[in-house]
Amino acid sequence: MNKRKQSSKGTLLTLVFITIMLNCYSQKKPLKNNDFRDIDKLTSLYADSLSYLFKDSIVPNFLFENNFDFKPLYWAGMHKPISLRYLVLKKVKDVDVLEYLIGMQEPRLKLLPETDSPIPFKKYSFYDLILYRINEIRTTENYKLFKKQVK
Repeated sequence: MNKRKQSSKGTLLTLVFITIMLNCYSQKKPLKNNDFRDIDKLTSLYADSLSYLFKDSIVPNFLFENNFDFKPLYWAGMHKPISLRYLVLKKVKDVDVLEYLIGMQEPRLKLLPETDSPIPFKKYSFYDLILYRINEIRTTENYKLFKKQVK
């Protein structure tokens, strides 16, 4: 009788131990900024902070990071280099916000990335990319206006 109780206790303990181990290893691991592994979400977040610039009147710090393109989350598994700066600016549709940034004449906007990496736009500062984006938006608007007039 004693041996039977001991074996059932041992079986029960083994079963509890296995259940605990399975629960520990099968639980979902907490996100460690993996939410932002989706580059579209990240660039939208930064672009939104620029779009609301007039409401907050606080210029986001990422604009002054000359090595913004090298966010570690994106270089880990990338196949080809990208310019996060340009991707963020491409989502900004308001020319007034971009012109406000240019009008600030902030010298930190003119810092170039410090790299030998083959990223696109590495020869351009945030300031240059903002000017480029303004030109893109105006060209698109002018093209749409032209197309309406031709019809």
